Amino acid sequence: TIFAVLLSLYYDRMELAVLATIGGFITPFLVRGEQDNYIALFTYLCILNSGLMVLAWFKRWPSINVIALFFTTIIFGSWLIQTLWIGPTAVFPFKNAMLFSSLFYLQFVTMNIVNNIRQKKTFNAFDFLIVLSVNFLFYLAGMFILPYWNNGDYKGVFTALLGLFNL
Repeated sequence: TIFAVLLSLYYDRMELAVLATIGGFITPFLVRGEQDNYIALFTYLCILNSGLMVLAWFKRWPSINVIALFFTTIIFGSWLIQTLWIGPTAVFPFKNAMLFSSLFYLQFVTMNIVNNIRQKKTFNAFDFLIVLSVNFLFYLAGMFILPYWNNGDYKGVFTALLGLFNL
């Protein structure tokens, strides 16, 4: 994936970046073993999304950001649904869930604004829609995760901090 992203930068071809991004997101499922190790999976996703943040620094290819957001949301969201409702475990790892959702949030906010800031371009409606979607998905994940942390006492703090961050 790293090699394909470097090739896409060298040849200035978004098609190579799209293939590298999709390949990077399906790789964990192609090499998956019998054990479910969400920490390894989410760490891998953080590394992959960090690479895509570097790509976003150099190129304004919104389709890459949308593909990454789509796959990360599907993977993290399905794990969250599986863990909370379909196959609840004795102890829900709410701290790790909040950590990874926060990391993904910061990565996608950065990924979607970094190129516009670097090139001093104005944000268009699509940029705002993506950043709004990222905020909505993070807020939704937080509202599902935080009831497990001190019986939901931090929901208000979470909402206020997210509002301040966006301000």
